[in-house]
Amino acid sequence: MGTLEFTILAPIVMLVLCTGLQLGMWYLAQEAALTAARKAATAGAAYKATPADGTTRARAWLSHIHVLQDAGISTSGTTTDRVRVTVTGSSLSLVPGWRPQVTKSAEVPVERWSVGG
Repeated sequence: MGTLEFTILAPIVMLVLCTGLQLGMWYLAQEAALTAARKAATAGAAYKATPADGTTRARAWLSHIHVLQDAGISTSGTTTDRVRVTVTGSSLSLVPGWRPQVTKSAEVPVERWSVGG
């Protein structure tokens, strides 16, 4: 391969590789947000638990992972029958100043004790 071909192909190959890495980091942040939302909804819907218990569970889980930055956890939309948790944040980025946003939600029915009859 000559110098001219390398000069043309090298930036294109690097761009493709960096795009793949960026997509991978974004996907990882999506999965982290979804997992945190599911864990929070499940913990908040447990018998005698509150949505705040779910928020605490999600914050504890997210504190061990560093792919989702500036995470926000909301339980708005929660009713007496269902717990809804939304996790928002931003993905890591290879491009300075650009932070892809991530938002995922999970909804779980509240556990209740009932006597069969």
